[in-house]
Amino acid sequence: MDRQKHTTVGLFDFLKTKTSSSLTPEQIIRNLVDDMPDFYTTHKQFKDCVEFLQYREWGLALESLIEMATESQHFFSNNFWLGLADAADKMKMNEEANYCREQTKVIRSKILDEINGTILLSDNFTISNKTTSEDLILHFGQSNIEIRDMQNGWKHYDIHNTRSNKIYLRLTFYFNNDMLSSLSFIIDDKQILPNSWDNWSKENELQKKEYFDNWLTKQLGERRKFPWGTVSADFDNKGGFSGIVLRYS
Repeated sequence: MDRQKHTTVGLFDFLKTKTSSSLTPEQIIRNLVDDMPDFYTTHKQFKDCVEFLQYREWGLALESLIEMATESQHFFSNNFWLGLADAADKMKMNEEANYCREQTKVIRSKILDEINGTILLSDNFTISNKTTSEDLILHFGQSNIEIRDMQNGWKHYDIHNTRSNKIYLRLTFYFNNDMLSSLSFIIDDKQILPNSWDNWSKENELQKKEYFDNWLTKQLGERRKFPWGTVSADFDNKGGFSGIVLRYS
């Protein structure tokens, strides 16, 4: 089975109520179908899966879900892939089971979700356009946030050197009248030092921009505009530094 690896992120959380090990292959697949976001229900492979379930073709139904996830180039959660792997194990579909488990390794480096613009910082905290300043304070702690009130309805919340999937992030959240409008961030594989003009050069900052853009491509593919907003790697000519900017519509 030669399957193309995914290039974008969809962090869905299926099989919430029961562990897959206690279910039959039919039950696992039906749960995945029932919990599938509406976005996917028009896909040919999803419709094929539903039809195969009607004819009690559990193996073909499972293969249809794998094909759908692969061809959509979206990333599904560990629970999705482990559920399929468990169903495949029970049907002695060893190649499919191994493929599904391999996908759980791939998604560990993914934190951006192209479907709704969320950023997964940890198992219990996800940034979205619904994130509030109270959410930030509760998760990071008041002492770890620098708040800048611009006195015009805008407030900026700076957070330094938080971690997600073995990378460090420095984030700034931009709230307009308490609604999250956008955020900017930079990433690195080591702790991030504050911006400094010592040893600064435009060439270095443009190299950082290229690094950030390559990181975005690994997360999302080439696309930068989505129904929920935009994301880009930018060099700020006025400020002099590069970063990633995510803007919600």
